[in-house]
Amino acid sequence: MHNVHLLRGRQQRGAALVIVLAFVVLLTGLVVASLSRTQADRTVAHGSFNQSKVDQLAASAAEIVIGDLRQEIVNGSNVPVTVNDKSIYTPSAAANMLPQRSGNPPPVSGVDPLPNLVRRSVRADAIAAPGVSSRASSVNSTTDASHNRRAVSLARWNNHYLLPRHDPASTNIDSTPLSPVASPNGPGDSTGFTPPDWVILTRSGPSEFSAWNSDLSDASKDNYAIGRYAYAVYDEGGLLDVNVAGYPTLASPSTSYSKSVGLKGGLAFADLTVLPAATTTTLPSTQVNSIVGWRNFATTQQPSSSPFPDNFAFTASTADLYAKYVVGNTNGFIKTSDAVWTKPGSNPNPRTDQAIISRQQLLDLRRSAIFSQNTLQYLGTFSRAVNSPSFSPALPNTTNPSFNSIRASATRFTRFDNTPSVQGEPLVKTRFPLSRLGWLTYKGPSGTLAIGKDVDPSVNSPTTSDAVIIQLVASGVPVSTLRAGTAVNIRKYFGLVWDSRAYVAASATTPSIGQQWIYDSPTSSGTGGSFDPASPSGNPASDIKSLATVASENREPDFFELLRAAILDGSLGQNTGGGVTGTVTGGPAVFPDIHMSNKAHHILSIAASIIDQADPDSVPTRLQFKPITAATWWTGYGVESLPYVSEVYPISGFSPAAGNTTKWATYLLFQLSNPHNGPALSPAAPRVRLRVDGNIGVFTGGNGETYASSTNKQTIALPYTGVAMPLAAAAFAPASTPSPIATPGNVTAGPAVGSAAAPAGFEVLPPNVSGTAISNYVGLRLLPDYSLTGATSGTNRPQIMVYLGTGAANTFDVTMEYDAGGGTWVPYNHLVGLNDRSSWVDGAALAVRTANNLPGTPSSSVDQFNTGRLTQSPPYCLMKPDPRSTRFGVFQMNTNPTSTSRLTDPLWPVGATTTAPNGYGGAVADGNPASPGSPVEHAPKRFAPPATGGPYFPATFCVNDGKAQSNRNTVTTSYADNDGVIRIGDAAYADPTKNATGSSTPWSSYTVSSVLQMPYRPVIINRPFRSVAELGYAFRDLPWKSLDLFSDTTADAGLLDVFSVTDEVAIVAGQLNLNTRQMAALQAVLAGTIWDELSLTSTYSKAGTGPDSALTIAPLVTSAMATTAASNRAELVARAGLPTNILPVYSGTTPNQTNQLVKTQREAVARALASVTQTRTWNLMIDVIAQSGRYASGVSDLAKFVVEGEQRYWVHVAIDRFTGEVVDKQIEVVKE
Repeated sequence: MHNVHLLRGRQQRGAALVIVLAFVVLLTGLVVASLSRTQADRTVAHGSFNQSKVDQLAASAAEIVIGDLRQEIVNGSNVPVTVNDKSIYTPSAAANMLPQRSGNPPPVSGVDPLPNLVRRSVRADAIAAPGVSSRASSVNSTTDASHNRRAVSLARWNNHYLLPRHDPASTNIDSTPLSPVASPNGPGDSTGFTPPDWVILTRSGPSEFSAWNSDLSDASKDNYAIGRYAYAVYDEGGLLDVNVAGYPTLASPSTSYSKSVGLKGGLAFADLTVLPAATTTTLPSTQVNSIVGWRNFATTQQPSSSPFPDNFAFTASTADLYAKYVVGNTNGFIKTSDAVWTKPGSNPNPRTDQAIISRQQLLDLRRSAIFSQNTLQYLGTFSRAVNSPSFSPALPNTTNPSFNSIRASATRFTRFDNTPSVQGEPLVKTRFPLSRLGWLTYKGPSGTLAIGKDVDPSVNSPTTSDAVIIQLVASGVPVSTLRAGTAVNIRKYFGLVWDSRAYVAASATTPSIGQQWIYDSPTSSGTGGSFDPASPSGNPASDIKSLATVASENREPDFFELLRAAILDGSLGQNTGGGVTGTVTGGPAVFPDIHMSNKAHHILSIAASIIDQADPDSVPTRLQFKPITAATWWTGYGVESLPYVSEVYPISGFSPAAGNTTKWATYLLFQLSNPHNGPALSPAAPRVRLRVDGNIGVFTGGNGETYASSTNKQTIALPYTGVAMPLAAAAFAPASTPSPIATPGNVTAGPAVGSAAAPAGFEVLPPNVSGTAISNYVGLRLLPDYSLTGATSGTNRPQIMVYLGTGAANTFDVTMEYDAGGGTWVPYNHLVGLNDRSSWVDGAALAVRTANNLPGTPSSSVDQFNTGRLTQSPPYCLMKPDPRSTRFGVFQMNTNPTSTSRLTDPLWPVGATTTAPNGYGGAVADGNPASPGSPVEHAPKRFAPPATGGPYFPATFCVNDGKAQSNRNTVTTSYADNDGVIRIGDAAYADPTKNATGSSTPWSSYTVSSVLQMPYRPVIINRPFRSVAELGYAFRDLPWKSLDLFSDTTADAGLLDVFSVTDEVAIVAGQLNLNTRQMAALQAVLAGTIWDELSLTSTYSKAGTGPDSALTIAPLVTSAMATTAASNRAELVARAGLPTNILPVYSGTTPNQTNQLVKTQREAVARALASVTQTRTWNLMIDVIAQSGRYASGVSDLAKFVVEGEQRYWVHVAIDRFTGEVVDKQIEVVKE
């Protein structure tokens, strides 16, 4: 038992020992675990602290860089102007429009090897003023590794791919940039990217060290280092925003889609297939389609929901949906569309469009879409632009101020977009959208017209829309835009009110009534109008207000006020220089110019022509206002593709009336011309007619007699409603030559000879006895037939004279009218002046026929009506330089220098050898001094001796360059505008291969492949504007001048900056900085641009080296802007020498290179770029790498920094150059 107990005791003691040992092991484990956990917590805490610290450091570094950029704006500006508590920083030099470049390699053969790089942190930073030094120290982020062997590789610095790759031919994923850094840290290229140097951040802030300073490791010193950062800044504003740029490519697109793409007007129509993908290839269209299909999935109703890399499908109809989305976009592409798409028969979950919101997402998209790494340097994800005009003329004034200087006051008002104004913000906060022109129809506000189910499926009634609405929708105007065209909105945006009464023609003292737009101004104060269409009562506005006046009225400016502020005042109101020659002091003005000096009327006329370009109809717009000094309301007429009266030609001959053998039958013949280019328009133009008003005298001349002194005269007093001749329906489509009124042709059936009744009426001319008949011509017969007073022997043979306008109360004019329906005819053009009868002809005496005998009786053979009579002189005739223009009016041509007829000739007979080398015109007979026998009378005084000392050739107004053009004329009559500037005409650039008289003018033509070409003619587009620069199509109410967006003497370039195509928000996306150095981006925008509105295949090529290649034009733009930066869009045109530098005027030997010669075709450069570019907003990406840490004690090398934490940000920032404000900012935390 004892042994047993002993054994049990030993077993128990052994068990206890095991248990104790187990507890010891367990306790030891717990202690070790506890110590390990404590150490781990300390490591995590330390790491968390370091990460928080480096996050703050990186954010601070980004703010320091942004602050330096803003300080640079202040440094590089004139003394700031403070307007309503807002400081405006105007660049003191053009170069200061852009952030200064620093640490960049020099150009190679004139090309920037790193066009996206703006600057980097660089030691001994010699950045040019007004830039702020980066404060970097003498330690490099790549070549100088840290104490714990940390360095930023070149590949890491370029993992955003904003720099060109060292080996673009390689398909390996490798972002190593072109760089001169030698091996082992770099490829050792001859040029390229040098990595940034570190900026050392001390307790006192960023400090620059060129060598070691012991304070950096001494925690007691202010210069103790707490971290460092390095950065590079890139110009993201010169990149194609991948959220906007690019369009579908398909084999058989619709005509409308191809036209939308070619008309450009937005970054969405940039051709991404131009972008380089490798050294010899570009981005394939299939990959572009993948990008667009993924991005605009719902808009283009994609049939697939498969992930990348799926080949997205486009049909003609879905491509049209894309174009419709782009053209109708009103949010400035700041966000995706609201489209939702569910594929029929598929997963019911709807799909939407998608945005790429960061550069890292773009890199992911590239991997999915498998497009080239090389393309990434041309693409961005962040672009912002302040949508406020910054236009300022060289010499700002009250009428044409700097738009930046006109600011909202402290008194709040509600803006057009229903937001309240803020003191100090721009009065013009957003550009005026030309899409609103769709509100103005010839039937009144678009919002009052029937909009039916045929154009808007969301409504049930009515089923059929008004014809005007159908036309507008078919031309591309969204229904939502048309609904917004209410009377209230039109008064607010345009200052116009609609007089809905039935039309009643004007009288001598009363204006026309009804069916017309009346300019009232948005407010009736000052020169504003008081016309109330509801009463109706009151008068229109008497003038157009300045922006300063508008600001004082606490509202936004209307369309006309913006036009007045943007078009240089010195280019308006051209007049005859005091009337015309041959007038007697105190006598009638003959051709008055009372309206010509009125600049408000000039603006209204231009505006009406702008409206008529943008609407799809051919009904001319009429805008009424009432100058203070005018007796009645004045009308500003628009211009459509219709006939215009260009000449009045009297003719007298043997009377066809039985028994009237001693009497003369006298007719007025009229030459009509449609001076435009292109086919007949659809919808068809309205029917038109010619109407003659006023008194016409017939008297015996040839013996020094005048109408006043003649004892044998008769006065044909036309009825107050005039005498009219309707033309055939659809008569006078554009043609190469003008035509008299004749049948068959522009008159269906002319009234028979003898059918006219006194005092006058239209009828065909009498038949001929011999020669070639002109009995198909229709003229106004003056009745009764007239008998000349015979002459005595030895004196001059008697001469039959007509006298147009027999006094101030009986002035004469010829008016063109259109058929408004229901027997209502409405004026749209006058031979002279406008609707105010005091602007009509008063006292123009024209010799018609000199009798063949002293008794003054006509001969049935000599004085018969045949073609021989059309080449003789007399008769004298009245000719008009441009039948559309109310300025510089008509002149009297007494002789016929050609062998052809003035009645059937254009003003500049084309091909005549030396008989009319400068067109009809010549020395002025009634000038001062007089030149009896010379061919011209009643020329504007500004063109007659002694004002010019030379002859008057008004046909050359289409050139107006002050120089002789030897290949088409020998003398050019030119004029300077009121500011002393000679501004060229639309036909200034002649085809050097065509030497015939009158070639390269609005009257010239040629045939190519059986197609008649008239390229120097003006064009009516009759559709909504797709680019702001399409305003260049609008007639300027000067002979052969449209709004000038093609020459560096332009007075109209400000329009490019003041207007937009569509309604846009205050901050927009998807615009390129015009000052970009990134040629490929501009090439993508220019490629495929239609340069001829009448030929969809006439486009800028995307390959080759010709002057019309996007690859040629884009480098010229970037080179020009790199030399002198543009401050606003207007400088795309107005910069001295720039238009002809970008697109040289053709001087070779190949004929018909019209895209380098013809105004409407040369403006394609501006049309492509104007609505896509901006200059005022800096869009930059700051790539900043920050490291927290310290210098250990005993270290004496700047490179030996101990890195404890690291953070990298890509900071996308937009800064307004004129205010220094940060417009938007987006921070990407880079995950590597």
